[in-house]
Amino acid sequence: MKKLISIFFVLVFSSSIYAGWSTSERKNCKWWNKKYHATARVFTGLFASQTTGNCGYAYAEKIKNCAWQKASRGDNGVWAQGGVNKRICSRGEVITLLDEFFLPQTDETEEIIEESEIKAAPSIFDEASHSVIIPNITGKIRLKKDNGFYSDLRFSIWKPTDDTVNFVEDETMDDSEILHQITVKVTDEGLIFKGELVTEDIKSKFNVVKTGDEIYVEISDLSLKFPIDENISLDDLAVQIEGDGAPDTKANASKMSHNTEMAIANNEYKFNVYPNPTSDFINIEFSNNLSEGNTNIQIYNFSGKKVKDVYNDQINRGNLKSLKIDLSSLPKGEYFILIDSNGKRLSKKIIKD
Repeated sequence: MKKLISIFFVLVFSSSIYAGWSTSERKNCKWWNKKYHATARVFTGLFASQTTGNCGYAYAEKIKNCAWQKASRGDNGVWAQGGVNKRICSRGEVITLLDEFFLPQTDETEEIIEESEIKAAPSIFDEASHSVIIPNITGKIRLKKDNGFYSDLRFSIWKPTDDTVNFVEDETMDDSEILHQITVKVTDEGLIFKGELVTEDIKSKFNVVKTGDEIYVEISDLSLKFPIDENISLDDLAVQIEGDGAPDTKANASKMSHNTEMAIANNEYKFNVYPNPTSDFINIEFSNNLSEGNTNIQIYNFSGKKVKDVYNDQINRGNLKSLKIDLSSLPKGEYFILIDSNGKRLSKKIIKD
C-alpha cells in the first residue's frame, strides 16, 4: 500500500512523465500473477499506461501524441521498436523543470532522436548453477547526437518483497530489492557500462557500427548470467529489462555554463554573482545587452527543486539590474542560478557554505 501511494504522488506531482518501456517475468506462473509483464508509458500531460500479460508472453503498446512504445517477451511475443517524433519527447520516465531548462534550445522539427529495439528469449532460472540467465539478447540502440539526451538499457534481477499470496504481485522494483543490475547508457560520447558483473566480453557484444551525427549500437550474441546466493530461492526472483531515455542534465548544464561564460566574455550579457561561496547573502548583477524583454531569475538546488523565485519582469536593453538575495534559510550545498532573458538561457553555479 505504501508503495502504491508513493507511485501515485510521483505520477501526479512530477513535472512531466514521458514514454518508456519495461518487461518483466517470473519463474512460476500462478493464477494470481503474471509470469510475463510488459508496460508502455507515454506523455499525454497525465500519466498513461497500457499493459498485458499472461503465462506465455507479454505485450504492451501505447500510441498517443508525441511518442509510441511497444515491448514484448517470450517465444510468442511480437516486438516492435519505440521512438519519438518531437525533440522534446524523450523516452524517459520523469523530466523536471530543471531538466527542461538545460535542454538545448531547438525548433519543433519532427525527428526521431532516440529509439531502441531489444528482444531476448525467455529467462532461464537454472537450479543446477543457482543462477538466472537472460539468453539470446539482440537488438539496436540509436541516439542522435547533440540533442541533449541519453538512452538507457537496464537488465535487473530483483527479489519482490511486497507479494501478497493469492492476491497481489509486486510489480514495482525498488532499489533495495535489486540483487544484480547491468546498465548500458548510450551518450554523445559513446557507451557507459555499470554493474559489478560487467566484463570485457559483455562490452564486446555492444558494437558501435555508425557514428557521425548519431550513435548507432548493435547488440548480438549476448547472454547474461547472474549468480544467486544459495540462501535465496529462484522462485522468489523476477527479471526485468527496461529501456528509456531522458535529458542528459549533467552534460547539458556543463555546456550551458560554458556558453554563459562565452556570452559574458563577448559582452552580450552581464551576469555577476558575489560572494561565491556565501553563507547568507548573494548579489546578482544582470543586464541583457542584445535585446529587451521579460527576464525571469530563479534558484534551484541540484536535485531539481526550485528553492527561490528571484525576479520576473521587464528589463530594458543594456540596463543593469542589481539584486541582493537572502539565502540564510537554505541548507548548505550547491545551487543553480537560472536566468531566462527574452528567450536566452544562462546559468551559474553557487555554493552555500
